[in-house]
Amino acid sequence: MIEDEIERAALPSQIYRIGKKPDAWKRPLPTRGENRPTNRYDDPLGIYHVVYAASDAYGACVEKFAALRHDLNPDLASIDNNDGGLRSSSFAGLVPINWFQGFHLGSARLQGNFVDLRSPKTIAFLSRRMTEQFREWTRRYREWEEFDLSVLASPRREVTMEISRSIFELETREGSRYDGICYPSRLGTHVTCWAIFDDTGEDEEGLPCVVDRKNQELDTNHSEVRRLLNDFGLTIGH
Repeated sequence: MIEDEIERAALPSQIYRIGKKPDAWKRPLPTRGENRPTNRYDDPLGIYHVVYAASDAYGACVEKFAALRHDLNPDLASIDNNDGGLRSSSFAGLVPINWFQGFHLGSARLQGNFVDLRSPKTIAFLSRRMTEQFREWTRRYREWEEFDLSVLASPRREVTMEISRSIFELETREGSRYDGICYPSRLGTHVTCWAIFDDTGEDEEGLPCVVDRKNQELDTNHSEVRRLLNDFGLTIGH
């Protein structure tokens, strides 16, 4: 049984994400192959949508503000945020205060079955399952010697999207699909992230495994926002 070869993730008491008002949990419609997906564990075919979250508010802030890091490399001072329309320009390290007005901090409770990519057991299973893909990746990119966590957290979207699709196609012992992936942030292994699969119809509410959804203002005085700004060397200004 595949179920015995992978590790199910232990669910947190709450998950968090920063999303556009009025609902941080509102999902864009799947692309259905019309536009190329761009986020780490998106479906390469554009059939199912993926909603991203973190196990705590700090993790949600880390993922959202990643594009604004005060990087010492000036060539990296202009990086688009995939879901925010915010660009760190020549004023790297300065976050416009009015940017916060367009977003909510969402919280919710997670239920269902998620594959834990942090587990050696899961990594070993995917290494066996994706042997041919890995051979192709090593020929193309020449940066990996073995299938390990660096592959699963790769910045190469072609790779991580194929991993997402491979997990989406698995079945649990009960014969249902897994609800998504638990994975470590590339910005720090202490930040736990969630990629939540959504293959419900366009007219349905979606996200059945995300319940008790709430929204609150993304307050610039929120303790985790302040902690993040300090850790990333960012300041709020006009």
